[in-house]
Amino acid sequence: MIVKPICRADAYRADGRIIGGFFQLSNNGSLVYSRNGVFQLDKNGYITNAEGLQLMGYAANSSSIVNMAQIVPLTDFFDRFDL
Repeated sequence: MIVKPICRADAYRADGRIIGGFFQLSNNGSLVYSRNGVFQLDKNGYITNAEGLQLMGYAANSSSIVNMAQIVPLTDFFDRFDL
């Protein structure tokens, strides 16, 4: 799977592209897959799609070390952009 960088981001929404794969989302603990790359930050700081499903992925710690042992709901996404 190849994930392209975010195409557009603002304070409330981000659009991403994915080539040859799917975005992994959590639907109340069950994993579902989507090619739709339109996401926003919810009131709890999670990246969600229009249906409120959380975007899942490998999280990095403050030292940019990625934990590939498990996937987690992704948060804090917009803090990485200088908007």
